[in-house]
Amino acid sequence: MQRKSVSVDGGELSYLFSPRPGAPRLILGHANGFNAGTYRQLLDRLAPHFEILAPDLRGHGLSQLPAKPAALQDWHVFARDLARLGEGEAPRPTVFLGHSMGSVCGLLAAAWHGLRVDGFALIEPVFMPSWFYAVPHIPGGRWAYQFNPMSSAARSRRSVWDTREDVLDSYRDKKLFAHWQSGVLEDYLATGLVDDGEQFRLACSPQWEAAIFASHGHNPWTALRQIEAPVRILRSSRKGSTVYPVWRLKRLGLPMDITNAGHLAPMEDPAGCADWVMDQAASFLRD
Repeated sequence: MQRKSVSVDGGELSYLFSPRPGAPRLILGHANGFNAGTYRQLLDRLAPHFEILAPDLRGHGLSQLPAKPAALQDWHVFARDLARLGEGEAPRPTVFLGHSMGSVCGLLAAAWHGLRVDGFALIEPVFMPSWFYAVPHIPGGRWAYQFNPMSSAARSRRSVWDTREDVLDSYRDKKLFAHWQSGVLEDYLATGLVDDGEQFRLACSPQWEAAIFASHGHNPWTALRQIEAPVRILRSSRKGSTVYPVWRLKRLGLPMDITNAGHLAPMEDPAGCADWVMDQAASFLRD
């Protein structure tokens, strides 16, 4: 895949690009803390069938954009970046592939920021009960979310090492990466680490990752009501799934499939996720 960039907000949004003249387009929205390269094994399986645009979202990977944790209140800034990426491309049938946070950012981008999408294939999107998105709008609510477990864990994350090998040795033993497909961890670290000449640090700072986990002033439920394109969901059967109010999604009539992989399904089962995306895309583009 090629590495390209587009000017956004006084900086550069970096993205992976796989050209495929005449093919439908696929835009990726990745999970918090990771980057587009983490999904290489999944994207490689999709590349023969799509033109792929896979950005490193603001504050992640190789993108060079303002990322100020104290100013972040919601995920619309990522949605605007996705819409800007789509603006520079000639119209063609487009599938949005989202994972976790990236799923919601794609919905926001289509609902309010002009991203043209013909269908959404969302893997473990972050759908919480409505009250969860109301809390930041009451006095003290945004402050309280700074201390949610995900945000607190991210804030305490180690971010600097002496060598790349030190990072690999540290991460291989962590529960988070235990079920990842061989090679995916290396793909993540290829652009997930920054070499400053003396040490290696995480491209997505713990403070930025924590701020994202704490900033829920957006509302994906409202976005869903605004969108006319079909939405399909792949939900983990394991504890820790972020597709929480399943009953509400069913009431909205959203088709939902189940994977035995965890929340990080694209890293654990890239082949299975690619097959699922192909099935959804065939339905979107046929309709």
